[in-house]
Amino acid sequence: IDDANAAFSSADYDNAIANYESALGLKKNEKYPTDQIIKAKALKAELDKNAALNAKYKEVIDRADAKFNAGEYEASKEIYKEALLVKSTEKYPQDQINLANEKLLAKTKEEKDKMYNDIIAVADKYFDEENYTEAKPLYERAKGFKPNEVHPKNRLAEIEEKLKGQ
Repeated sequence: IDDANAAFSSADYDNAIANYESALGLKKNEKYPTDQIIKAKALKAELDKNAALNAKYKEVIDRADAKFNAGEYEASKEIYKEALLVKSTEKYPQDQINLANEKLLAKTKEEKDKMYNDIIAVADKYFDEENYTEAKPLYERAKGFKPNEVHPKNRLAEIEEKLKGQ
Protein backbone atom coordinates (compact mmCIF):
# COMPACT_ATOMS: atom_id res chain seq x y z
CA ILE A 1 0.00 0.00 0.00
CA ASP A 2 2.87 2.41 0.80
CA ASP A 3 4.39 1.85 -2.66
CA ALA A 4 0.95 2.30 -4.24
CA ASN A 5 0.35 5.54 -2.29
CA ALA A 6 3.78 6.87 -3.29
CA ALA A 7 3.12 6.09 -6.96
CA PHE A 8 -0.37 7.64 -6.68
CA SER A 9 1.07 10.81 -5.10
CA SER A 10 3.59 11.19 -7.91
CA ALA A 11 0.87 10.67 -10.56
CA ASP A 12 2.38 7.33 -11.63
CA TYR A 13 -1.06 5.83 -11.92
CA ASP A 14 -0.06 2.65 -13.75
CA ASN A 15 2.26 1.61 -10.91
CA ALA A 16 -0.23 2.78 -8.31
CA ILE A 17 -2.96 0.62 -9.85
CA ALA A 18 -0.61 -2.38 -10.09
CA ASN A 19 0.42 -2.01 -6.43
CA TYR A 20 -3.16 -1.52 -5.21
CA GLU A 21 -4.15 -4.65 -7.15
CA SER A 22 -1.28 -6.54 -5.50
CA ALA A 23 -2.53 -5.37 -2.12
CA LEU A 24 -6.01 -6.60 -3.03
CA GLY A 25 -4.48 -9.96 -3.86
CA LEU A 26 -3.33 -10.16 -0.26
CA LYS A 27 -6.56 -8.81 1.28
CA LYS A 28 -9.43 -9.17 -1.20
CA ASN A 29 -12.09 -7.42 0.88
CA GLU A 30 -10.16 -4.21 1.61
CA LYS A 31 -12.11 -1.11 0.51
CA TYR A 32 -9.20 1.35 0.44
CA PRO A 33 -7.24 -0.29 -2.42
CA THR A 34 -10.44 -0.71 -4.45
CA ASP A 35 -11.33 2.97 -3.97
CA GLN A 36 -7.81 4.04 -4.86
CA ILE A 37 -7.82 1.90 -8.02
CA ILE A 38 -11.03 3.64 -9.13
CA LYS A 39 -9.51 7.08 -8.40
CA ALA A 40 -6.22 6.19 -10.11
CA LYS A 41 -7.99 4.90 -13.22
CA ALA A 42 -10.12 8.06 -13.40
CA LEU A 43 -7.10 10.34 -12.99
CA LYS A 44 -5.12 8.32 -15.55
CA ALA A 45 -8.00 8.59 -18.02
CA GLU A 46 -8.10 12.35 -17.45
CA LEU A 47 -4.33 12.59 -17.99
CA ASP A 48 -4.60 10.54 -21.19
CA LYS A 49 -7.45 12.75 -22.41
CA ASN A 50 -5.44 15.91 -21.65
CA ALA A 51 -2.36 14.46 -23.35
CA ALA A 52 -4.41 13.74 -26.48
CA LEU A 53 -5.94 17.21 -26.35
CA ASN A 54 -2.51 18.81 -25.94
CA ALA A 55 -1.14 16.78 -28.85
CA LYS A 56 -4.06 17.81 -31.08
CA TYR A 57 -3.69 21.46 -30.01
CA LYS A 58 0.06 21.42 -30.73
CA GLU A 59 -0.52 19.85 -34.15
CA VAL A 60 -3.09 22.52 -35.07
CA ILE A 61 -0.92 25.37 -33.74
CA ASP A 62 2.08 24.06 -35.67
CA ARG A 63 0.03 24.09 -38.89
CA ALA A 64 -1.31 27.58 -38.18
CA ASP A 65 2.16 28.92 -37.33
CA ALA A 66 3.55 27.47 -40.57
CA LYS A 67 0.88 29.29 -42.60
CA PHE A 68 1.39 32.49 -40.61
CA ASN A 69 5.18 32.38 -41.05
CA ALA A 70 4.68 31.83 -44.79
CA GLY A 71 2.60 35.03 -44.94
CA GLU A 72 -0.63 33.12 -45.56
CA TYR A 73 -2.55 35.15 -43.00
CA GLU A 74 -6.11 34.28 -44.06
CA ALA A 75 -5.35 30.56 -43.99
CA SER A 76 -3.55 30.86 -40.65
CA LYS A 77 -6.55 32.64 -39.12
CA GLU A 78 -8.84 29.73 -40.00
CA ILE A 79 -6.44 27.23 -38.48
CA TYR A 80 -6.01 29.34 -35.32
CA LYS A 81 -9.81 29.32 -35.02
CA GLU A 82 -9.62 25.52 -35.20
CA ALA A 83 -7.11 25.61 -32.32
CA LEU A 84 -9.60 27.64 -30.28
CA LEU A 85 -12.12 24.86 -30.81
CA VAL A 86 -9.62 22.40 -29.34
CA LYS A 87 -8.69 24.64 -26.38
CA SER A 88 -11.03 27.59 -26.06
CA THR A 89 -9.24 29.18 -23.10
CA GLU A 90 -5.86 29.50 -24.81
CA LYS A 91 -4.80 33.10 -25.47
CA TYR A 92 -2.17 32.43 -28.14
CA PRO A 93 -4.49 31.55 -31.04
CA GLN A 94 -6.60 34.68 -30.55
CA ASP A 95 -3.45 36.82 -30.29
CA GLN A 96 -2.23 35.34 -33.57
CA ILE A 97 -5.61 35.94 -35.24
CA ASN A 98 -5.38 39.59 -34.18
CA LEU A 99 -1.81 39.82 -35.47
CA ALA A 100 -2.83 38.20 -38.78
CA ASN A 101 -5.60 40.80 -39.13
CA GLU A 102 -3.06 43.58 -38.54
CA LYS A 103 -0.74 42.08 -41.16
CA LEU A 104 -3.61 41.83 -43.65
CA LEU A 105 -4.56 45.46 -43.05
CA ALA A 106 -0.96 46.55 -43.56
CA LYS A 107 -0.75 44.49 -46.74
CA THR A 108 -4.01 45.99 -47.97
CA LYS A 109 -2.70 49.49 -47.22
CA GLU A 110 0.51 48.78 -49.15
CA GLU A 111 -1.48 47.51 -52.12
CA LYS A 112 -3.79 50.51 -51.93
CA ASP A 113 -0.80 52.89 -51.80
CA LYS A 114 0.79 51.19 -54.80
CA MET A 115 -2.43 51.38 -56.84
CA TYR A 116 -2.85 55.05 -55.89
CA ASN A 117 0.73 55.85 -56.90
CA ASP A 118 0.38 53.94 -60.18
CA ILE A 119 -2.86 55.76 -61.06
CA ILE A 120 -1.37 59.15 -60.16
CA ALA A 121 1.70 58.44 -62.30
CA VAL A 122 -0.45 57.73 -65.36
CA ALA A 123 -2.80 60.63 -64.62
CA ASP A 124 0.16 63.03 -64.24
CA LYS A 125 1.57 61.78 -67.54
CA TYR A 126 -1.74 62.53 -69.29
CA PHE A 127 -1.97 65.88 -67.50
CA ASP A 128 1.55 66.86 -68.60
CA GLU A 129 0.60 65.91 -72.18
CA GLU A 130 -2.51 68.11 -71.76
CA ASN A 131 -4.73 65.09 -72.34
CA TYR A 132 -7.23 66.19 -69.70
CA THR A 133 -10.06 63.88 -70.77
CA GLU A 134 -7.86 60.88 -69.98
CA ALA A 135 -6.35 62.40 -66.84
CA LYS A 136 -9.61 63.47 -65.20
CA PRO A 137 -11.16 60.00 -64.58
CA LEU A 138 -7.82 58.76 -63.25
CA TYR A 139 -7.62 61.59 -60.72
CA GLU A 140 -11.23 60.82 -59.75
CA ARG A 141 -10.27 57.18 -59.25
CA ALA A 142 -7.20 58.14 -57.23
CA LYS A 143 -9.43 60.22 -54.93
CA GLY A 144 -11.36 57.04 -54.19
CA PHE A 145 -8.20 55.42 -52.86
CA LYS A 146 -7.08 58.40 -50.80
CA PRO A 147 -9.89 60.93 -50.36
CA ASN A 148 -7.78 63.28 -48.23
CA GLU A 149 -4.91 63.64 -50.69
CA VAL A 150 -4.72 67.15 -52.16
CA HIS A 151 -2.81 66.35 -55.35
CA PRO A 152 -5.72 64.75 -57.24
CA LYS A 153 -8.10 67.46 -55.98
CA ASN A 154 -5.77 70.21 -57.14
CA ARG A 155 -5.27 68.58 -60.54
CA LEU A 156 -9.02 68.11 -60.97
CA ALA A 157 -9.53 71.82 -60.20
CA GLU A 158 -6.83 72.72 -62.73
CA ILE A 159 -8.45 70.45 -65.33
CA GLU A 160 -11.83 72.11 -64.76
CA GLU A 161 -10.25 75.54 -65.25
CA LYS A 162 -8.42 74.45 -68.39
CA LEU A 163 -11.52 72.78 -69.86
CA LYS A 164 -13.57 75.94 -69.18
CA GLY A 165 -10.99 77.94 -71.10
CA GLN A 166 -11.28 75.75 -74.21
